[in-house]
Amino acid sequence: MASSTTNADQIVYDAAEDLGEEMKKEPYSLMIRVGWTFSGGEPSGEYALKIPNHDNIGEKFSNGVIVIKNRLKVLKGTGELEITPTNGPTYRSKVILGPLSNTQTPAGLAQRLTNLGFYAGTDGIFNGRMAWAVRAFKRIKMNDYTRNKVEVENNAATKAFLIAVQNAFGVHPGDEVTGDLSLTFSNAAVPYCGMFGNHVYKRGNFENAKLKNDVDNGPKATGIWGGVSAAEYKNEPIAGEYELHLRAFDPKTEDAFSNRVNLPQPIHMAQFVLFELGYWLVGGNGNWVQLDNTWTRNSFKPDGGFGRYTQWAVREFQCHAKLGYAAKEDVDSTEKRYMPRLFKLSQSPPKLTGDARYPDDGRISGALNEKTRAALQAWADGVLRCPVIVYATTDTRDGSNLDKIVKENLWLHNDLASNNPRMYAIDYSNYYFNLPLDLFPPQNSYNGLVSRYGGKVTFSGNTFPKPIVLGYYDKAYDGGPCVVAGRHTWDQSYVEIRPDTLIGKGGNNGIGLSDKELSTFKVIRTVSHFECYAFFDCINAYDDVTISFGPCHWTAHSCMGGEADATGARELPAFLAYVKYIYPENYKAFFGVFGLGTKSKWPIKISGGVNTYNDKFMMQTEDGEQNLYGNSDRLNENKYLKSWHWFYRFIMATRISTYLHRAMWHFTRIRIGDILNHEFEFTIGQGKETKTKKIKVGQYATSEKAVVMLLRYHIRYPGNLFTVLKEIMKDLISKFPNPENDKIEKAREDEMISKILEKSQLRDNESFRKQMRDLNSWVDVPQLGFPKREYYELNLIDKTLSSEPGSFKFDDLPVQVE
Repeated sequence: MASSTTNADQIVYDAAEDLGEEMKKEPYSLMIRVGWTFSGGEPSGEYALKIPNHDNIGEKFSNGVIVIKNRLKVLKGTGELEITPTNGPTYRSKVILGPLSNTQTPAGLAQRLTNLGFYAGTDGIFNGRMAWAVRAFKRIKMNDYTRNKVEVENNAATKAFLIAVQNAFGVHPGDEVTGDLSLTFSNAAVPYCGMFGNHVYKRGNFENAKLKNDVDNGPKATGIWGGVSAAEYKNEPIAGEYELHLRAFDPKTEDAFSNRVNLPQPIHMAQFVLFELGYWLVGGNGNWVQLDNTWTRNSFKPDGGFGRYTQWAVREFQCHAKLGYAAKEDVDSTEKRYMPRLFKLSQSPPKLTGDARYPDDGRISGALNEKTRAALQAWADGVLRCPVIVYATTDTRDGSNLDKIVKENLWLHNDLASNNPRMYAIDYSNYYFNLPLDLFPPQNSYNGLVSRYGGKVTFSGNTFPKPIVLGYYDKAYDGGPCVVAGRHTWDQSYVEIRPDTLIGKGGNNGIGLSDKELSTFKVIRTVSHFECYAFFDCINAYDDVTISFGPCHWTAHSCMGGEADATGARELPAFLAYVKYIYPENYKAFFGVFGLGTKSKWPIKISGGVNTYNDKFMMQTEDGEQNLYGNSDRLNENKYLKSWHWFYRFIMATRISTYLHRAMWHFTRIRIGDILNHEFEFTIGQGKETKTKKIKVGQYATSEKAVVMLLRYHIRYPGNLFTVLKEIMKDLISKFPNPENDKIEKAREDEMISKILEKSQLRDNESFRKQMRDLNSWVDVPQLGFPKREYYELNLIDKTLSSEPGSFKFDDLPVQVE
């Protein structure tokens, strides 16, 4: 048998059999019909056949037919076939000339499947690789890419299947199919076969600013070759370590018959396998059908273009292949829906080992690098599936009633653009409930959280991970995932913004907090009532800013504005840069492991005029990092982070990461300090007494009421606040030139609050105007018993939101890293 050397241009041959007598006979002939595994068509180009002790044969061919008439000196032997189509790279494969085993034998079936582009090996061992090839052939060649359309896509080699394989390869004399073929499954190791090529395929326009669309380099008209140009890659093996079996014939005694060789298409194959593994993201959001009252996808045809959704799907696969466990599909099941086929075999999720486990240091690049290609093949061989499944259901109790699933396996933010069903996630990886305890503060309640929200449930005899509530789809603005407080949020003891969850002490009543901590907490808690309804996991991805969360609802990049909006820096990346700086291991566990980065490292320079910290999200590439939005159609590019799986990651971080909560406490205090310490320069006095004086905002805003109103204003209109503040301060200084005059401080504070309210009512947003009126009227922090917020558990012993001058005690102590 031939074996490849390290030099792609050489082939080392085994010792040939004694062919002396055979070579004296009349020459033999060989016919090969050349096609593509996926896209059909009849390639033209050049070929070369190299056989030891034989003159090399090479010439042009057209319309997908290679005919070697009366030129072969042997009927059997070992060599190399090289094919260079005009619209694709050169392919080389080891070749065995000789009689093929019959189709109705394991070896004969495997040889034909491999020649047809489904790499089943050639020895006939019915392992995971050959079983995959059987199912893949059925899906593509018999069912026209639609599951079970004609032939049930299990591992059975039925007579109809065998005949279809025989016809696709070419019927040879004496090869008769009389019935089914019994195949006994073997757990033998499956060697890597290079079914996705040997190069790093990636989406060029994401990393190359010169490319402005989703079409990569290479021939575009035919759609045959996806990925790269023929000129760039010239040494693409057809079947890796597997050889092709071809049968020559004697034209004197036999009629001409053909052998099929389908040329591989790595990008098509990757797309096909990704969809099979559950990464339906690869196909965009089309082709949904309703089966058994559930919307699902049972059809997908790869196009070979390494565009946005293919890149996103590869990126998602890399994320999940790091997590340790996968789901598994029952390929013998006749279930029409996808999820029930997983529950049959995934009660004990398979652990990812060997090639199936993407390395911990593997880049989440969205590129088909070597480790990704190996993992994809291992997952296909092992019928492993994406461990996280997001679905919509009318079961609002706990999501475990599988009969109430409305739509399954959601990916894009608008895969189900309806406000009615509730979304849940089932996670076989168990990643979030198996994190190292050193990621959590001492005496943290992580173990209690795991016991409450982790574990398994059973429905109709199927046991699977306990569903995790995510939220629903909101049609507002750009539309997308959203969480409603008290309906989709977790238990208050974990996710309500209280002293114990935000600061790490003080319970839900504030006992044990210093005066500064309590006063500062009351301001932050009051503002959070408007932004996240005082729940860490009350986040949204329906707005025009991709996704937002936290007490100030820090936002990411725009999805609806113009070019500048799409690429502009915002606060959420800056916040996560701060998290990475202060709690690096937590950042890595909740964000970095999934390839999310920030452009800048903390400290970040504050943005002038608005007094906010802004940055940009970065995504890993093979060679470094790239802005989230890449270099094409930026508004849609940003929507990757509002997909349901990224929403799941963000929401689990806000629920579980105690240190993320601590960072919110610190980061919001930084914001308050920046507002209060902001200085304006004024001219005071007249004539010779005139002088300039720098005055800080905090010298005139000293009450809890004034500070909370300033903070709310700054969150909503950060640029406008300092414009109106300068006007407010100018008026106040003219009336109260000495901020240290205690006799008039009450009147001055009331005037400050009144002016903030007055300026806020000039904004064109009624919701904001009402919020500011509410703040002005409230005497207490919204908490237990607050109207229409019955789910609050906060019950402060000092709940007053005071307007008295000097009532705000600012906890501006340096951050203490735990």
